[in-house]
Amino acid sequence: MIRTYLLFLLVSFSLSLFCQEKTQIVLDSTAVYLYDSETSSWAYDGYNAYMYDNYGNQSENINYHRHPGTNELIGSWRYTYQYDARGNQTDAITYLWDQEIKDWVKKERCVQKYDVNWIKYETIKSEWNSETSGWVDKELHVFKSFDAGKTLVATVYHWEKLTNDWIEYSLSTTSYNTGGNPSLNIVDFWNPRSNNWASGWRYVYAYDDYGNQIEVMQSTWDAVNNNWLGNVYYRNTYDVNRNRTAFMSYSWNIETNAWVGNLLVDELYDEKDNRIEESYHNWKSGADNWENTWHYINTYNEHGNQLEWIQNSWDPESKTWKFSSKQLSFWSEKTFIITDTNTVTNISSDANAENISGESINDNFLVYPNPITDFATIKLPQEVDIKQIDIINIYGKTVRTISKVQSNILSIQKDNLPEGIYFIRIRAEETYLKKVIIM
Repeated sequence: MIRTYLLFLLVSFSLSLFCQEKTQIVLDSTAVYLYDSETSSWAYDGYNAYMYDNYGNQSENINYHRHPGTNELIGSWRYTYQYDARGNQTDAITYLWDQEIKDWVKKERCVQKYDVNWIKYETIKSEWNSETSGWVDKELHVFKSFDAGKTLVATVYHWEKLTNDWIEYSLSTTSYNTGGNPSLNIVDFWNPRSNNWASGWRYVYAYDDYGNQIEVMQSTWDAVNNNWLGNVYYRNTYDVNRNRTAFMSYSWNIETNAWVGNLLVDELYDEKDNRIEESYHNWKSGADNWENTWHYINTYNEHGNQLEWIQNSWDPESKTWKFSSKQLSFWSEKTFIITDTNTVTNISSDANAENISGESINDNFLVYPNPITDFATIKLPQEVDIKQIDIINIYGKTVRTISKVQSNILSIQKDNLPEGIYFIRIRAEETYLKKVIIM
């Protein structure tokens, strides 16, 4: 008898559906230091402060830096966020510090709208007009999904002051494979002369058997020869735990008719899959080899939270790494309102939604990194025979299905899923349920 593995994913760990509380470790602040080679010491340069609402959503992020002339701490930028009752981010405002008036000044705003299934369908970006003391629309993004979520169309409009209306700018069409990952993305641009869409960019994605993205080919449209011309190529490699170990980018050289290296990033992980080192290299055409540029060293606490990263720059004369800057992160425990930790309740009123309530929790598997923003890696016991994976929103509607699962370690891309609450249902021979936090 096939049972179910059910993961409870919080794509923004805020919930007001059930009035329970739980202590959560969150990032309080980060402090930045610059290395002074003359004194061989670190000089304090500024910090970031983070605030949260009652449900664990990040409500504010403020950055301060040290003024080079007066040596005082002054504001740089500030972000404020608002969310709906389901944890979807609905409003984000950017402020810049005005040193003359000693206060924050509004700069940009981003408003996001969602349908009843928590799928984002519209984003409006605007700029602050100090003369009128009001927001002026700048960009409109409209999202539409087709073929049961296998195709996503995003249309971008720019605000035209002369006509006082939105005009088309770009049209992005993304297709997804059976694993739920984007396989093809084509971006067209509006041509006002022909009054029609003109081909612009194309991205072709390739994955390994575990859902890891291994290749991306970026091409531009050649209107003269009416075909796609590859101009940028990306490649990723991974270890056995699905951690990315190398990222490489290349550009097409039309003179030599060959790919030329741009950037190489090497990544190293500890036994807990924390990324502890990153090395950046640029291609040096004269030497026909990769040249060191930056090196990062990361340290973590027992919970996997980053405590420190140190940035080193490469000195070509001494051929050694030298300190450049570092950041310290400070974490604390805070109590938030969360969902029921013992059962998952189906609150959907959709007649077509699926009832996924009543599953009990079992922690015999791993999801990392946590929190995450782009993708999640799921690691289950070797004896588990996975049949199918479904991503289900809080209303019980399946928004993505992964039917070809060939390993007990796999990656799931966030892609077009908005922030909110989701279930990942893994059909197998046993039943497990786990709640994780995804940003």
